[in-house]
Amino acid sequence: SVGKDQFLEIVKQILPDDVKIVDHEDSTLPNGTDCLQVQIDVETVEAMQELRNAILNHNFEISLNQELLARQHGRLQLCVNKTHFCESYEQQLLSISKLTRHQAEKYKEIKEK
Repeated sequence: SVGKDQFLEIVKQILPDDVKIVDHEDSTLPNGTDCLQVQIDVETVEAMQELRNAILNHNFEISLNQELLARQHGRLQLCVNKTHFCESYEQQLLSISKLTRHQAEKYKEIKEK
């Protein structure tokens, strides 16, 4: 089996560059399934969008499972709780104060008028 530290290293490799793991804990899903809950910090809107796309189009799960399989830890398929992700995504997106490059340019244009 893959250890928690190994697993977190794999997750770090797959996450977009501006997304960092800040905390993690063992948890249990409502159906009783054991899981690992990972708290992340996202620095930019672009990184949030990249992460959202990777989660919702299954690329994150595919990459994670392929890496586990390559390391011979692929007996189980892992998945992301997309409902929880979307709820957290909305909260995180609303809390990001750093503008994207495009937003900053448009803001500057408006401010100069």
